[in-house]
Amino acid sequence: MESSNFGEGRTMENVDISRMFQAMARYSSPLVRFVLAHRAPRLMIDRLMLVAYTGRKTGRSYVKPVSYVRDGRDLLIPGGGPWWRNVENRPLAVRLEGSWWTATAEVIKDMPAMPDLLSTMLALNPALSVFTGIRRGADGRPNAKSLERAHGRGLVLLRVHLVDEVSEVRVA
Repeated sequence: MESSNFGEGRTMENVDISRMFQAMARYSSPLVRFVLAHRAPRLMIDRLMLVAYTGRKTGRSYVKPVSYVRDGRDLLIPGGGPWWRNVENRPLAVRLEGSWWTATAEVIKDMPAMPDLLSTMLALNPALSVFTGIRRGADGRPNAKSLERAHGRGLVLLRVHLVDEVSEVRVA
């Protein structure tokens, strides 16, 4: 059987699976956002939350479903794409386990700080390796090559500090 050609020498065998999952996540965001805003199944609540923020250039309100892991009172989030620039040094709101919280986000861009945080994140939520493309080595730590590749594609980590629980958040 002949393999399908995906252009520029790429075949079905070597298409990056994590990129396919990222595309699926992007297109399923409206459904996930709806489920999380209402009565989400327990499995989703333990792994996903909503982040509400205002665009720094447009002033528009956005609500984005993101995966997270708990680190004490803080939340760790893998941030790919440009959306995280809107929460850097700006207030945001998160819907976590059915409640809205005001929060602040610290963006971690430095490679030396990432392996330790990613080790914690991957241990608590192994599915993150599918979406980030970062594999765990035999020692449980992130594989250096896959981490460098993800960092080169723009991966950052966000440490979200919960401030106060609020009754509701208005989003456009």
